Amino acid sequence: MVQQSTLVKMKYVLFFLNDHAPSVASELTETYADTMSRLLVGVFKAYHTALFKFVDESAGRTDVVAVEEASLKASMFSSRVKPTNAFALGDRDKVVENAVAPPILVHMAQAEGGRWPYEALFRSTQVHLVNAATSEYLFLLDFFKAAEGSNPVRVRELFLRIFAKTLSLGLEQLENYLCTCYDAIGLLLMVRLTLQHQQVLQQRRVPVLDTYLNRVLLLLWPRVYAVLELNVQSVKTAKPKKLGNVELHPHYVTRRYAEFVASVLALVPDAAAAGAGVYGHMAALRGALVELLDKLADNAHKTAKDKCVFLINNYDLVVSVVQERKIESDELFDELLTNSRDKFVEEELLSHYGPLIGFVQQAEAKQRTIAGGDATIPLDSAKVERIVKDFNGQWKRGIEHINANVMKFFSNFRNGMEILKQVLTQLLLYYTRFVDLVKKSWTRPPSFSNDIVTTQEILYEIKKYSRSF
Repeated sequence: MVQQSTLVKMKYVLFFLNDHAPSVASELTETYADTMSRLLVGVFKAYHTALFKFVDESAGRTDVVAVEEASLKASMFSSRVKPTNAFALGDRDKVVENAVAPPILVHMAQAEGGRWPYEALFRSTQVHLVNAATSEYLFLLDFFKAAEGSNPVRVRELFLRIFAKTLSLGLEQLENYLCTCYDAIGLLLMVRLTLQHQQVLQQRRVPVLDTYLNRVLLLLWPRVYAVLELNVQSVKTAKPKKLGNVELHPHYVTRRYAEFVASVLALVPDAAAAGAGVYGHMAALRGALVELLDKLADNAHKTAKDKCVFLINNYDLVVSVVQERKIESDELFDELLTNSRDKFVEEELLSHYGPLIGFVQQAEAKQRTIAGGDATIPLDSAKVERIVKDFNGQWKRGIEHINANVMKFFSNFRNGMEILKQVLTQLLLYYTRFVDLVKKSWTRPPSFSNDIVTTQEILYEIKKYSRSF
């Protein structure tokens, strides 16, 4: 800057004028402040106007979690907005890693013909301001220290006179953008950038932008909350019939939710008290999604098993995306996934081994009503024999069908293998309990004892499938 290269060498002239002609020194200070004020506001206005021609919009008004299928299809064919950008963080967080990197040069941007998300241009403009403010403040401390009586407060006042119009311009430009911004990820990135720029100025011991950056945050946070609330309301007010076909695989609303939550939680500043409000909105969004998934399951699927499969696939998607992004696990979805898996296991076993399972449950319930639950109860010999022979004739085929169903129902292979393991383990437990009941009721081997499949045979068969676990 010309101040550092030329004017600072003339500071002793100002010292002399301050001692011998204070009115002239004061007039010189006023002239400098007015000139620099006009110069800076012109530079930053021109830079902003030129730079923001390269903005690439990442989210629009319809980019909410629970968008209707018709709007979703329309956005896919729109060249104005890229649908995936609104929810997937991707490499957008690199802008935070490069928070204090040199600003984008307009002529280079024009030559490259590239486009950037708003937060990248915001970073460039703000780091330009931070660097200019640092240089100017240090110059003022050095050059005007005699005229201002070595008083940092007076120097700060002089700085604000110089930068007042530029700072007002920056706030006005930001406020105009925020009125039509629906990009929660971009907003949180801008919050993170502003917090980092505050730290940089603290390290440089340059306090003159404290108020400005605080006002930037005061503009950003309410808009963050407003956009989050739009997403919450989109899920709460969603009409299942307008959300497309509901099959067994994860619904597109769940996929958008998982990406959105993972991105937002990855960006919430740990030290920012205002960030606590984000978690409140995320909790509301989570609750709304759980209710919506229940509605979709009830409306689209008739059997309890199909409902379980649909819910498992959706819960698993959320858990998988969160784990993949290395975000702290959501205990609610972990619990919902576990409970739905348990229900599916029972439904799947009942569809193949219903008579055996029903018999075990009824016999054990009856046994518990007798003294201490250890007493032997009489069993219907004909019924037991029928169950034994039915099981002997179809148990392997049942396992084959279970394996085929799991492969068909669950798109996530890891999730499917966990469920298959759980189903086969539960089958073995039910059968072991059945055999124990038979042993307690017959002091001698019954006539159908040769038809009783041993648990070792079942274990051997399970091991064939467990190679994939």
